[in-house]
Amino acid sequence: MPILASGRVVSVSPDLEAVLAQVPDDELIPVIIHLKEQADLHPYKNEKSKSFRRSQIIRALKDKKDKSQKELLTFLKKNSIKEPTSFWLMNGIAAKVPAGFVDILAAREDVARIEYDAVVAVPETVTAAAVTPEWNINMVGAPQLWELGYDGSGIVVAVMDTGVDYFHPDIGPKWRGGTNSWFDPNGQHDTPYDADGHGTGVTGVVLGGDAGGSSIGVAPGAEWIAVKIFDDNGFSTLSRIHQGFQWVLDPDEDPDTDDAADVVNSSWYLLNTVDQCNTEFSSDLDNLKAANIAVVFAAGNSGPFPASSVSPANNPQSLAVG
Repeated sequence: MPILASGRVVSVSPDLEAVLAQVPDDELIPVIIHLKEQADLHPYKNEKSKSFRRSQIIRALKDKKDKSQKELLTFLKKNSIKEPTSFWLMNGIAAKVPAGFVDILAAREDVARIEYDAVVAVPETVTAAAVTPEWNINMVGAPQLWELGYDGSGIVVAVMDTGVDYFHPDIGPKWRGGTNSWFDPNGQHDTPYDADGHGTGVTGVVLGGDAGGSSIGVAPGAEWIAVKIFDDNGFSTLSRIHQGFQWVLDPDEDPDTDDAADVVNSSWYLLNTVDQCNTEFSSDLDNLKAANIAVVFAAGNSGPFPASSVSPANNPQSLAVG
């Protein structure tokens, strides 16, 4: 790839370009550095054992991270970049760097692209109207699937949202439990908690029970684990979301124990992405898909008009639900 006038050999996202144009060179900017090298997961594609496939994939991803990030991490340290966060799922590094240092990073041959570690806001929590609680469950035909034996039993759903209210009678009993079933990258809560209610509402629709007298969840036989990607003020960052996706593949950080989720529910979207396909999470989604994990995103609230899809729901590796 030809070196640009700035010395860059890789792309810098438009969001990051806009920030760099407005700040002095010494101001610290949160960025996500995506490395070029990616693990080859094709050898495990046809592995019949799900648990073995996942363990091999995790090992391959972590090995690629260890080998490919070593020089860059040393380079960051030599340039006084403090506390970088390494990711093995998408092979990248999140760090706060001086604005003037971005072009230096962008000139490195081992870097694929650099993104601005943008803030992500939680979607508005909408209170349901006073109607029969299970009308939506009937409308999507869930009871007919239950009669056929498909109620989510044996499936673990990871909810990446504002958290989950463990004390909700329809939801709490369905928590898988244990230290490998809850993750708060914000460091605010050691056990399941939801300051907003959005994540609890989503979890209820996914797998809520019938403690209140009627079924509220589509898959009441499933269990849940959760990542509280949004802090108590309702904000997250792209890097925290990367942490969440990585966690759901290996919650206990032991490749030999298959405690990954089977489905990831993400009822949120990135702002300013109407009719735009933001590929920030493409590597995460590709690698989770290789591990037989389905990722579901909310289709957003910008319809019902043509060209009104949002990201990441419109990424081809995910499933959009409206």
